[in-house]
Amino acid sequence: MAQKKLYKEVTVTSAQTAKTPATQRMYRGLSTVNPDNTSFGLNDIGLIKQDLLNHFHISQGEKLENPEFGTIIWDVIHDPLTADLEEAIKEDIIKIIDTDPRIKADTVIVTPFEAGLQIEVELTYVKYNVSEKLRLTFDESKTSFKKILDLFFKMHDATQKDMQYPDVGTQYRSEIFYETDKQKQEASEIVNEFNKKLEGKIQTNISKVKNYCKAEEYHQKYIEKNR
Repeated sequence: MAQKKLYKEVTVTSAQTAKTPATQRMYRGLSTVNPDNTSFGLNDIGLIKQDLLNHFHISQGEKLENPEFGTIIWDVIHDPLTADLEEAIKEDIIKIIDTDPRIKADTVIVTPFEAGLQIEVELTYVKYNVSEKLRLTFDESKTSFKKILDLFFKMHDATQKDMQYPDVGTQYRSEIFYETDKQKQEASEIVNEFNKKLEGKIQTNISKVKNYCKAEEYHQKYIEKNR
């Protein structure tokens, strides 16, 4: 119970939005549950704050399947606040914030508070323009790029722009990334085919693969790690 009280003193005291006004719905998450078991939905800055606080709610090493997740704060919260400890806490907070491309830390202030610590973080929310994509390697002697694209359109709603169901943002846009001119042509053909069926409602982009990079380890097999 004491830890829960101290946790509430880890606060985001102020924030500003860069480039993207907070009134625009750039991000939207699945429902979250309050301590009283009432569920609620989160959008935009509210969602980003909750994602951040979820990270700080867990002591580093507590999640056995992902021991790097969480913070060192709970291990040192009752220790005397020396200059070295203050610096270590600040580095840990900034490291956590830096894992989220939607925010950056402007200032971090750590001070003693009653039997624990008070941590004040000033954040800037930045426009997030990264697409989440799956790179698929396949054997052309067993299947074709066109068959894969046919499944692609059956597995998601390509009429939704910059979103998929509850998840909203440009990172959730419908997009086909090609590597060869042949794949580009096949992608255009199947997009046109579905557009005819759906009266021009398809929102799928077609782009050449570039700046592709593997997601961080905590994103790999995400559902299995976070059950």
